[in-house]
Amino acid sequence: LGDHISLYCTDTKGYVFTDRNGSTLNSVYVYTGQDPEKPENIPNPQVATFKVVTQNRYKLNKKYRRLKELTEAERNVDVTGLAEEEEDSKEDEALAVAKRSAEAEEQDNSSELRRLRGRPVTYGDVVQLKHVFTQKYIHVDHNRTIIRDKSKLEVKLLPYNGKTAQFKIR
Repeated sequence: LGDHISLYCTDTKGYVFTDRNGSTLNSVYVYTGQDPEKPENIPNPQVATFKVVTQNRYKLNKKYRRLKELTEAERNVDVTGLAEEEEDSKEDEALAVAKRSAEAEEQDNSSELRRLRGRPVTYGDVVQLKHVFTQKYIHVDHNRTIIRDKSKLEVKLLPYNGKTAQFKIR
């Protein structure tokens, strides 16, 4: 755990990469026609490098993200009144508590990775892959397929970890 790897696709003979960093740019691509031993024309090795990390907890972070989205959506609705101000204060407090919990969960995840760093990955372990260039986790969308081949699931990068970012070693 803690090592860096590159993913090579034998079907297309290329390395998995992305050189786009942004909130809406979540696609991964393949540098096709690459030699597995000596890749060429990859401008920045970090775009094709992933860090192997331990299975992270994510439930408190997910709860915080959902609460934040809900709060922002409610505030976009233009309603005035004294009762709304009191309700906004309660929402802000709940959001602050959820944020602290999510930050504590993230610290727990970091300390767990430090504790397990250097330990070999073995059969049955659950790992996550964090893209070095974007600092996003690789996810498999079990509900969507790629356009070119409907038998293959869509893979994307997201800034948070979750169940779809966990891979069991078999």
